[in-house]
Amino acid sequence: MTAKTYRNKKLGEPLAQYLYDMADLFGADRDQRRLLAEAAAMSYPERSDKDRASARMMAHRISQQLEAGIRTVIAEAQARGEAVVPFNDAGAVIVKGRDGLHSLMSTNPPTLSEPLFNTAVAYRALVEACGYADVGSQLGRMTGQPGSMRTSTGSLHRARLNSVYAGYQLAEAERAVGPELLPVLRAVAGEGRTIYSIARSGHRRKRLVEDLVQALEKVRASLAATGGLRITGS
Repeated sequence: MTAKTYRNKKLGEPLAQYLYDMADLFGADRDQRRLLAEAAAMSYPERSDKDRASARMMAHRISQQLEAGIRTVIAEAQARGEAVVPFNDAGAVIVKGRDGLHSLMSTNPPTLSEPLFNTAVAYRALVEACGYADVGSQLGRMTGQPGSMRTSTGSLHRARLNSVYAGYQLAEAERAVGPELLPVLRAVAGEGRTIYSIARSGHRRKRLVEDLVQALEKVRASLAATGGLRITGS
């Protein structure tokens, strides 16, 4: 079964296995999923060097196909007049009308205040830093190219510190939000889903927006208490 939310490629993980796990999120078709399953099986350490090399070639070819497909989606969105904007410095982009946060900010007046929108973006950054979810096209990250890897001991140490600190902040924020409000926070602020995709009833959508606002207020207070996104002393 493939993943339902995005995660970064693990250090040393075969590309074929990673792409197979992310197949649905990357828009792989049936034939691509089948080939990725075969390549993933050929990537096991006990397989021959020849099998593993073939698996890498298959995975690289399919990753190129998937990236081309993503670029096509972006081009079609732009041709329809949809705004495609950078999401973060790692290369991910979003189609504004299809991202839950930007959808809420595109209403007149905006559904979220600017401070709460910024809080939601900060929450999503923490989710990404912890490596268990992401949104957008993931261009530049899908294949795990060497250029995105940290090479120095100092930068690797800093990355680990950031990950640990982000995990602490995220856990504290979600604890403050509580189990009743957490699902809508994770869906919209964490994964980029729209309120409409979660509920079709107008009454239910209104309630979810209210829940999201309440959740973000709690996240904002929690982040203020844990120092925002800084690592003090680093």
